[in-house]
Amino acid sequence: MNILPTPLTVGSIQVLIVEDEFILAFDLKEKLDNLGHKVIDIVDSAEEAIKTAIEFHPDLILMDIRLRGKMDGIEAAREIWTYLRIPIIYVTGHSDKSTVERATEIFTFGYVLKPVSEENLYVAIQTGLTNFQYKQAEFLLHKAHEELKAKFRNYATKISLLNEELQLEVPQQPQVNSEWQIKEEYICPKDKSASLLTSRQIEILRLIAEGLSTKGIAESINISPKTVEAHRVQLMKRLNIHDVVGLVRYADRHGIRTFDTGEKPVSEQDEYGTKEIP
Repeated sequence: MNILPTPLTVGSIQVLIVEDEFILAFDLKEKLDNLGHKVIDIVDSAEEAIKTAIEFHPDLILMDIRLRGKMDGIEAAREIWTYLRIPIIYVTGHSDKSTVERATEIFTFGYVLKPVSEENLYVAIQTGLTNFQYKQAEFLLHKAHEELKAKFRNYATKISLLNEELQLEVPQQPQVNSEWQIKEEYICPKDKSASLLTSRQIEILRLIAEGLSTKGIAESINISPKTVEAHRVQLMKRLNIHDVVGLVRYADRHGIRTFDTGEKPVSEQDEYGTKEIP
């Protein structure tokens, strides 16, 4: 989806006029008609401006600042922009500092002083709607950015939960002259497949070789049986071994089966068939 603005060609747009002086309102309507635009309504108060904007959602609003009623045009503009995001051009006879500062507290798409010529109105509409296009593009980019960040956070949470479930460990680099290095060199000094195993996987391989069942391994090292199964699958995949018997023989060849627990060796009948593991 392309959200960047394309060069603006303003055709006929729907305009709401908010002006409490009838003669000036009619003059604006006549100029808009000459420019090819459609006036959907003329209202004389901020309250009516908000109500009409909600009902018809025009493309543009020409807003006087001093209006009948309790609210003025700036307050109405703030409400309309916040909730409807309709561009507003102020058409007013007031250019004092305080009024201009209040009017520009929200994003302003134009500020035209009365009396308004047709040429000035044309320029104000062109520049106002162009600015609106860029403002909309900025809004959509920000929205897309926030949605992308939310997706990444969601993925990160799922990965974190998966890692916790499987209790995956990153292999640590052996320290020189450490006990672990000595064990690695004793177990498999030249075996590249074994060097890919983590300390947890070697521990589980040793317990498998000692004849412990899945439940026994889980209880021995305080993890879930599901996690033991996941590590068993990874062991077979990394060592290119296809059954538990093969894992036991591998452990024997590399000195991983270090002592006898006194338990009866787990048999294929328990979990993998009927053949007893040698």
